[in-house]
Amino acid sequence: MILSIVMPVYNVIDFIDRSIKSIIKQSFQSWELILIDDGSTDGSGERAEYWATKDKRIRVFHQKNMGASAARNHGLTQCNGLYIYFVDADDYLEQGLLQEINDEINAHDSDIILVNAKRVFAENKIRGPELYVNNRFSTEMLRRLLLCGFLREPFLKVCKKELIAGKKFQENLKSANDLAFVPDLVEKAKKISCTEKYFYLYNKMNSNSITKKKTELQKNVCDFYAWKRFSDFCDRNHWEKINENFTDYYTAQRLYHAIYLLENLATIDQNSDPYKEILSYVKSHGINLKENKKYYFYFKNYFCFESYRLGWEICDTPIGEWGSRAVRALCRFYSVASALNIKIDESKIRRFVNCVDRNEGISTLSIGQKILYKGLVHHYLFLSKIKGFLLLRNLE
Repeated sequence: MILSIVMPVYNVIDFIDRSIKSIIKQSFQSWELILIDDGSTDGSGERAEYWATKDKRIRVFHQKNMGASAARNHGLTQCNGLYIYFVDADDYLEQGLLQEINDEINAHDSDIILVNAKRVFAENKIRGPELYVNNRFSTEMLRRLLLCGFLREPFLKVCKKELIAGKKFQENLKSANDLAFVPDLVEKAKKISCTEKYFYLYNKMNSNSITKKKTELQKNVCDFYAWKRFSDFCDRNHWEKINENFTDYYTAQRLYHAIYLLENLATIDQNSDPYKEILSYVKSHGINLKENKKYYFYFKNYFCFESYRLGWEICDTPIGEWGSRAVRALCRFYSVASALNIKIDESKIRRFVNCVDRNEGISTLSIGQKILYKGLVHHYLFLSKIKGFLLLRNLE
């Protein structure tokens, strides 16, 4: 058997039939489907059992509600295929995707095959991938994109079983467990390739999805610890030899999420171990957060920009919608710094602007965002200051 498909199932009664049918109808047939019912209460578990009676390649396991990571880890223990693919039960596959994955396996014997995902919104409106990859990307470029977190979701990766053997998703992270799993995969992957014709369809509408039920604060706590895993792997495996910016990149990511949390002190348990660790981490980098919302806001936007800047410099390739987000992060940071009269390292800005120009970074910006960006590039600082004053005024 070539492919083991692991599908966590939690309260997806409106979507599960479509998801399973999209697998059964694939032209490629050498697969098994492992359904892990994560304590569903809407009949999804029973529906999974129904499909198991219709196709002997489908197996169902039930567990109490423990979250997506626990469900995926349970599924990993049941896999018999040479490769493993994680599919969410509210999503579905384009016809031909599994055959294209198998063609990549036969052509390249890849350790990881990356899959492009379109996004499905209300009224079945479909948008293209956040970042489209194809086989013009080398293994090393795809590795860099993974190490920068641009391709984090499990459904974007098909992995050799031997690559995942002994690995587990972090069950203590209620969010960002997919991000935290990336270093485990990349650590030993020698060959990385991708599909480019057929797509995974990612449902952005299901509010009951296992992977979507999280608060913004919880997400930032989990992201802080997920990026800590990247940092630890970086130190252990000397990823700075791949690119000297990796260490600073992971630091910027952690500081961004840390400061976001400290900005919301009223909703955080200040006696908790995570709070103490996060505060200590920020202080260890010499950051003095005055009792002033404006300074929290400035540092948050600075490290948001720094993480995008360093990540893009590491990859130095078009990064789709991530690129326009990076440009917006620059504009926000520059505007806030200008309004607060904080000196900016112009050399960083120049390097970033050059990267944007090389890699089509403003293609998806709105007209207003393009005007602000062009004003920044040409040193029309009054535009940035006006934007900065407006942003700061909203804090009052």
